[in-house]
Amino acid sequence: MEETMMKLNPLFIASGLGMITVGVFFIAYWKKRTKVGYLPFLLGALVWMVSVGLKFAWAIPINKRLLNLLVSALGPSSGNLMFWIYVGLLTGIFECGITYLFVRYSKVRKYEYNQAISFGVGFGSIEAILLGVVSLYSVTLALLRPDLLPPEVLSAMRSQNLLVIPAPIVERFFTVLIHIFSSILIFCSIKNKIFSLFWLSFVYKTVIDAIAAWAQLSFNVNVLSHLWTVELIVVIYGIIGFYGIKWIKNRYW
Repeated sequence: MEETMMKLNPLFIASGLGMITVGVFFIAYWKKRTKVGYLPFLLGALVWMVSVGLKFAWAIPINKRLLNLLVSALGPSSGNLMFWIYVGLLTGIFECGITYLFVRYSKVRKYEYNQAISFGVGFGSIEAILLGVVSLYSVTLALLRPDLLPPEVLSAMRSQNLLVIPAPIVERFFTVLIHIFSSILIFCSIKNKIFSLFWLSFVYKTVIDAIAAWAQLSFNVNVLSHLWTVELIVVIYGIIGFYGIKWIKNRYW
């Protein structure tokens, strides 16, 4: 009886499927609306893979040691704060920096508005799709072969409230908008030779990932109310991105 009660609810599959759907939706919607070819989407996805891959290559051997060093030197409050900012800066440096270099030194810099948006859609959608695949795989494994997962991971998954299910779907939807706005700022900075727009993109992404680092490390997002507080921040940030995209088009394109 206890074993049956502790089984993971199959509804959690919806999180992964939802994230994949978000990624596919953005690509399908923008392609149907603009008739843009697949290449800009693919290039955006490729740049995401390269930038995030390099970011992880830097972060994996360094981040834990740096966090311990900062906390030891500055104390928990200041040390953690500096680490959140550092994590945000990593995103600005790698994701915005590599996107800038790729666009600046390739024919992509000649993209018109619809193609530039497609690049940003590809950048954000591949993240949503891959995170969805990972989530789907983890939940499927927990349902079919729970013996293959560490007990503490399995226990944490089984204890989750069903209201957790839509959270990553909502997060991915608005995060794609964040990626699109950040990307279009970079395109526009190069197209119009306004470097301040690159720095706006840099700060925009740095801030949201610093918030994400705070949420993961210090806000205990395993608490449902905390999780949805963070998601609300992402929603607001994504809405800013949505209107920012319109602002860029009306003012600079």
